[in-house]
Amino acid sequence: MSDLKNTRTPSNETLNEKIQSLKEDIQLTTQNTEWPPGSVDAAEDLMKTVKSCPTVPSYFPSVSHELKLALDKYIHVLEDVSTRVKDASSKPRKQQWKILARLKSMTSKHPSKCTLLFKTCQADLLASVNALNECTEKERDKTHDEPYEASSHGSLQLAPANDSQPPESIIMGTAAPALNQVPKLHGAQQTAYRGPVRQEMLNAARTTFKALDVASSSIPVAGNFTMDKNDDLAKDLGGQTARLLELLDKFNERSNAIEGHVTAERVQELQGELRDIQTKVTSWTLSGRFKKAFSAREQADALMEHRADIQTAQEEMQFLVSLDIHDMVVELKSAELQKEKRRLLKCLGDGKYGAQGNMLEDAVCFPGTRVAILDRVDRWIKDPSINNRVLWISGMAGRGKSTIASTVFHGWKTGASCAIFHFRRGQSALNPRVFCALARQLGESLDPEVKGAVLESVKRHEDIADKRLEEQFETLFVTPFSKLTNHSRPTLLIIDALDECNHTKDAIDFINLIHRHSSSLHPNIRFLLTSRPELPLVRTIGLRSWLTEDLELAPDASNDLDIFLQQKLLDIRQEHSIEESWPSSEDIARLVAMSQGLFQWARTAITYLGEGSPPARLRMLLKDPGKWSGLDELYQHILQKAFHNVRLEPTRKELLCSVLGALSVSPVPISLEVIAGLFGDQDIFEGVEPPDVIQFLRNDLLVDLSSLLFIPAVPTEPMQLMHTSVRDLMVSQTRCEGQIYYIDITQHHRRLATLCLRKMMSALKHNMCDLRHAWQLSSDIQDIVEQNLSRTTRYCCLAWSAHLTKGNDTQDAICTQQLTELKSFTEEKVLFWLEVMSLIGAISEAIRMVKGLRQWLLQQHLSQPPEFHLLVTLWSDVERLVTMFALPIAAGPLHIYTSALSFCPKETELWRCYGAYAPVKYLKGMSRKWDSTLWTRYVGSSVQAVAWSPDGEGIAVGTFGGSLQLFDPQYGEAISEPFDAHYRPVTTICFSPDGKLLASGSRSNIIRLWDSHSGEPIGEPLEGHDRSINSICFSPNGQFLASGSHDNTIRLWDPYSAKAVGIPLKGHDRSVTSICFSPDGKFLASGSHDNTVRLWDPHAWVPIGRPLEGHDGSVNSVAFSPDGKLIASGSRDMTIQFWDPHSGEAIDDPLYGHSQVLASASEDNTIRLWDTHSRSRIGQPLRGHNYRIISVCFSPNGKSLVSGSDDDTIRLWDTDSEDRTNESLMGHNHWISSVCFSPNGKLLASVSSNNTIQLWNTESGSPIGQALVGHSNWIAPVSFSPDGQLLASGSYDRTVRLWDAHSGEAIGEPLNSGEILSSVCFSPDGKLLASGTDEDDILLWDTHSRDVIGRLNPVGNHGEVTSLCFSPDGKLLASGFIDGFIQIWDDCHRYTTPASFYRGIEFYSLLPRLRASRRLEL
Repeated sequence: MSDLKNTRTPSNETLNEKIQSLKEDIQLTTQNTEWPPGSVDAAEDLMKTVKSCPTVPSYFPSVSHELKLALDKYIHVLEDVSTRVKDASSKPRKQQWKILARLKSMTSKHPSKCTLLFKTCQADLLASVNALNECTEKERDKTHDEPYEASSHGSLQLAPANDSQPPESIIMGTAAPALNQVPKLHGAQQTAYRGPVRQEMLNAARTTFKALDVASSSIPVAGNFTMDKNDDLAKDLGGQTARLLELLDKFNERSNAIEGHVTAERVQELQGELRDIQTKVTSWTLSGRFKKAFSAREQADALMEHRADIQTAQEEMQFLVSLDIHDMVVELKSAELQKEKRRLLKCLGDGKYGAQGNMLEDAVCFPGTRVAILDRVDRWIKDPSINNRVLWISGMAGRGKSTIASTVFHGWKTGASCAIFHFRRGQSALNPRVFCALARQLGESLDPEVKGAVLESVKRHEDIADKRLEEQFETLFVTPFSKLTNHSRPTLLIIDALDECNHTKDAIDFINLIHRHSSSLHPNIRFLLTSRPELPLVRTIGLRSWLTEDLELAPDASNDLDIFLQQKLLDIRQEHSIEESWPSSEDIARLVAMSQGLFQWARTAITYLGEGSPPARLRMLLKDPGKWSGLDELYQHILQKAFHNVRLEPTRKELLCSVLGALSVSPVPISLEVIAGLFGDQDIFEGVEPPDVIQFLRNDLLVDLSSLLFIPAVPTEPMQLMHTSVRDLMVSQTRCEGQIYYIDITQHHRRLATLCLRKMMSALKHNMCDLRHAWQLSSDIQDIVEQNLSRTTRYCCLAWSAHLTKGNDTQDAICTQQLTELKSFTEEKVLFWLEVMSLIGAISEAIRMVKGLRQWLLQQHLSQPPEFHLLVTLWSDVERLVTMFALPIAAGPLHIYTSALSFCPKETELWRCYGAYAPVKYLKGMSRKWDSTLWTRYVGSSVQAVAWSPDGEGIAVGTFGGSLQLFDPQYGEAISEPFDAHYRPVTTICFSPDGKLLASGSRSNIIRLWDSHSGEPIGEPLEGHDRSINSICFSPNGQFLASGSHDNTIRLWDPYSAKAVGIPLKGHDRSVTSICFSPDGKFLASGSHDNTVRLWDPHAWVPIGRPLEGHDGSVNSVAFSPDGKLIASGSRDMTIQFWDPHSGEAIDDPLYGHSQVLASASEDNTIRLWDTHSRSRIGQPLRGHNYRIISVCFSPNGKSLVSGSDDDTIRLWDTDSEDRTNESLMGHNHWISSVCFSPNGKLLASVSSNNTIQLWNTESGSPIGQALVGHSNWIAPVSFSPDGQLLASGSYDRTVRLWDAHSGEAIGEPLNSGEILSSVCFSPDGKLLASGTDEDDILLWDTHSRDVIGRLNPVGNHGEVTSLCFSPDGKLLASGFIDGFIQIWDDCHRYTTPASFYRGIEFYSLLPRLRASRRLEL
């Protein structure tokens, strides 16, 4: 404030400019700020007061000093009000006002703090103006000058301030930080935090309530008026103090109830200060009137000081209460929060997998053990000054890493935000869930800040479970943790057994992710990793400067082990009633020494000792301490003892090895009953009943393995090895060192494959359960299944293909015996096997097994005899049968015959073997071979629209009834329940390019968006069209959704905001029937009932060029070619027309075919396929639907076609297998360079100059499948293998390719020669493939190993090898060169050394009548 007494007085104009500027600042700030609703009236009152504030009187320079002081104080108050209003309008303060307003609406009827601010400012202004008015009146009375002229803003006379009623202040409230920013203080940080914050708040409070001093200026020097006014103020202050003390007492009860509560100490200090004020105010109230009158001025000053202290106390109480305000709000909104929380957590899947380990992983350290390492881990977690955020606990198997990890987790899960994930070997499908499982646990933690940050991130990315692991890590951890800048509690993420991640690369990727981001996270974020010291992990982690706890180098754990062993041995002694002297202290000490710090060793030893005779077992265990060096040696000791007990009985020894082998390689859980069934027919069990076999296995053969093997009391429950390290030992030839218990995985798979095939050959029969009716469902006859289907048979049916394929490596030929057994099973029992799979509800698994076996057979058949190739054909038939009829077969076993086999084509291998079992045989009307239909599914309503998901994993179907449903294209199974999408028929559906959204349009004039995974609707319907939606299409980048309607318009939408984009596209005279984006998104094509096609710019929302005219009927469908160079349009004029999208011109003549064409699907119930290059029909129409076809859609790979029809079905078609007969062999669009017949003359291969090969059926003259594509340069003449199963092609692209001559599929990767290839030829036995190069070399390939086994180099330089031919006996190879030279090579089968060179023999040596010096010149 300026001192008018000692400084030069500014001019009236200067002061008025300053006053006017301050008034305008206050008014603008008040008007342009969004105040809490309860404070708006108070803000308006303040604005009115400011507006009416006066300017400087015209006679100001000549007035008294008292008036100058009043005016100076008036200007100072304006400055103070301006500052306080601006501060209140700032973003943090506005957030505080909103929080306080919400809180006051729930907790108090007092005015809000924002309202009190405005009232205080208004009172200060009124007081200063009233003081200025009094001085002005006095000056007027003394000087008798002309009356004071009011400013243009109004009179100086304003309503007097009500000094006797100071503005009430808020008692409860929150500090400036938002709810999610209020710090929660713990431990030593409480004191460090409280001091500066309290001082800051007190300073702010004193500044805010400094205006209370104004009240003192209105107290006269003496008199009854002053004394009475002091009385009123004292009463008010006494009442306020009493109310504050009452509230503090209640708040203190809550604070003291929480140990170490941050507010408890300060609340007690405030209580003391307020009680002191209360005492002083009460003393004034009780004093006599004379004393009051005599000391009125002094008491007025004292009372105003008390008033300021009370206001400061109120302000600090607001801060203290704010520390707990988060919990209050959460409690009030818990129902809504819990519901939203559960929904978001569901997006992360089931976190229980990560938090729950197996029996060993869930074990915690025995009380009193592992104290030192656990203390170090605790200090690392608690101390934020330790900058290293990652701790790696390393140790060999059995060191107790998982136990330590579980102990840390259980100890911290209530004191920190804590999550754990246990990797498990063999469960690779669950490994990608690691980050979601951890985040799920954090989302359920007790820390509201961590929980809120994680859930907020999930809310922004609800599809995070489908993302890559790196994106999951950044979204679920990096982003949320970066927001916890003031977070004081630790957050702990534990990843246990990282070495058991199925793929080492994945484990290294996890390490790199953590390393990449950990340093940028808050210091309180901690990662705890455990793993075995496997070299790739050690190498990767060694590059990081992480903290390490190496259990191999840890201090002696003898004391911990001694505690553990003493207690456990005491339990055994009491359980077995053994004398108290057992075990001796020396025995325990020896056990501690033998454990070598391995807690798992000790735990396993205790289990071993507790079964059988503990004293005897302990003596055996202690007999040779030199043999024990770790967990392997313990396992080996147990295994050696078990095999030692059967050493004199080879049959029992072999049986024990077989049982352990079965447990080690079984692809599905295996029980004791199954083991008994698999091996129960051995000589040792002759005459023994199955229950006795089970008892023998449990009580005799396996009794010595009970410490390694868990055998349930119920023989039908799965057995399991105690730990994966047991299996690791037995399957490692190096670790077993030639011991009898070594498990050769390949041999045991092969042995079990033979057992399974034989068991199925003997057990499987037609009508396994002797059912009387074909309509009996598998789900209704489970009691019959239990009686008729042994668990051994079930195991064999589930596991045989895995044992067969894993027991016969692709590099080795299948043994003759197993090949014979597989052939017999395939030709005699395969349908009975499908019966069992139906009965046990495993048809989906059966389809997977069939597909896998067929692929394995294709890889194997290069080295197998010709009869083996029939197996490939037969299993291809089985695959078609089970895929086409999966639903009825899954429903009931006898449907295999009634609903499937009866419709099997009659010229298939499957019908040849099993046709006699078909209860219905069709004399006419059945196809001879499999047609293009893969499966047909009934959906219950006319199918109006079909769409294939971009990843090819789902088919969406829209029906006349308004429902949507998703199907699995592999099996035709519904993968979702029908959901009611629209109340009127669905007319069109479309997936977004990323497959996450599914859009549907209907006759209800709206479009809806759906989550393609959950089927849940997304947002509100898209509304804007006036009539039915006929077509929708996403842009290639997914940013736009276009819709065409019966209202003659096209609209563009933002699928994420559900808002219309731009203006409707108008140009068609009638309804828009079909729309399609070009592949690059630059064009949008539309077809209409006005018989035209139009092109649009979807970004500028304008038409491009003139309408494309040429159809005589309505255009019902339009589509771009994949390269965007053509537009195809289908019309009711029964034609398909091609257009150039750039010129708008029609290309050649339209395609004719259907009697009533709707694009490629017609009302004549057929589908036609066309070649867009030759514009000719491909093959015959696809027939199968009974009514008109409304919608068709190709799969993303173009090999399958799905169609929907008015016959209420969808059909999946194999477009490659359709018989495409033309009158001439027309399929190439470039000239043909060579042709070749198969050995049996039924196939013809033709090579085209466009680097493709086409296979033809010579009987029908039709092409077989699509052209074989793979070579990138000119293809040399091709060659069939002698058995006609393979086709070899060499190319100028320096590769040789092998093709399946029947399916046209490429077999394996290309054979890279490194040289341009000009010719190829098979040897008569099919074991060799010769290829000639452009540099006169000839390469010999082994067709089985696919390796080069020899290189033939002629004498001289003759250039390109133009032709190769083996002699009929395969001993000679003739080669022709481009210079006319012919070379003969002798005994090519002896060339087995790669990259060796052999000299050929001249042709004249075989033809003596020619002169020796002469070559054969052509």
